[in-house]
Amino acid sequence: SDGLCWDGEEPRRGGVNDDSASLEVSAITPARSAYTLSHPVTMDKLRFSSLGLHGRKNEIEVLRGCFDRFVTKLEELEESRSSFYESDNSCDRSCEVVFISGESGTGKTALAESIKERVASCEGTYITGKFDLKLRGPYFGIISLFRELCGEILELRRINSDRYQELCRSIISEVGGEIVLLTNIVPVLEEAIEVPFMPDVVADQGNKEAKERLKYAFLQFFRVITRYFHHLVIVLDDLQWTDALSIELLEMIINNRDISIMFIGIYRSNEVDEAHYLSKTIRDMQDNRGDFEVTELSLGNLDKTICEEILLELLSVDASAATSRLAGICYKRTAGNAFHLLAYLSMLQEQKLLVNLESYNNQPKRWTWDP
Repeated sequence: SDGLCWDGEEPRRGGVNDDSASLEVSAITPARSAYTLSHPVTMDKLRFSSLGLHGRKNEIEVLRGCFDRFVTKLEELEESRSSFYESDNSCDRSCEVVFISGESGTGKTALAESIKERVASCEGTYITGKFDLKLRGPYFGIISLFRELCGEILELRRINSDRYQELCRSIISEVGGEIVLLTNIVPVLEEAIEVPFMPDVVADQGNKEAKERLKYAFLQFFRVITRYFHHLVIVLDDLQWTDALSIELLEMIINNRDISIMFIGIYRSNEVDEAHYLSKTIRDMQDNRGDFEVTELSLGNLDKTICEEILLELLSVDASAATSRLAGICYKRTAGNAFHLLAYLSMLQEQKLLVNLESYNNQPKRWTWDP
């Protein structure tokens, strides 16, 4: 997810390649004037990946606050357990749940990623999974999460062999023979934790007993993982395409008092109505939450002022009448949808309506257009 808001989604409303594009593109003719930049620029192309997250200050503060609360409680629990010979709070844990909603292209994934550095700074672990419209089998998003988690386990093997061996022994011991059910659907797991040869516990994963054992295996696995990967942040994207089994498992993980995690769920609000089982799950969590907080963040489109801020950063210029006019055109064309805005600017660059003059002469680099 590059820069501001690349959600990996094609623009669906006001796309930059439809016939109506000429209405506003015609307002920007190929640059003729020498609009000199006041700041040095060191690139020939717009660098979207270097963009900060604009227009989401309040949401970033809320999300960081959730993570800080999660970490603080974990540290308090660890201190409490180390202070007493026998703790009465052995089942206490720290858990935060955040749901980020908004239409396609509003920067939901980028908002979640805004805490990655904060997680890394306290030696935490940030892992992601993603559901897919075309691949909607049971547990698909959670399986993709497991693949990324396997990468973290392999990294642990590289940097701390003793702790890695201890982790593997704990997983095999606590998950038991049901580990085979997990390796059947996540083959890389077998390599990551060096699963010893075991006979298949349940041949048919489609029967009721096998499904219950699989859920048990998932749950036990997460219980072990959270003991070895502290400050674990789990992000599941595109929850609008989740399945009932995944939702049920997520609820089990979140409600388990032996599992300390921060969970961030991301979904398209325009594809989840009140009847969707995700909506029901969120309502149930809000109504019946016990030892965890549920925070909901809703993202809309950006206003014209924020669109201009993005332009100023991308082009390394100061605000002027020319940048205000360009921002107005971009805002009108994209309605402030962050993904559409960057796609539109990319199109302007490709069509040489927004150009870097060094492509034509040896003058200092500067982006220019007809103001």
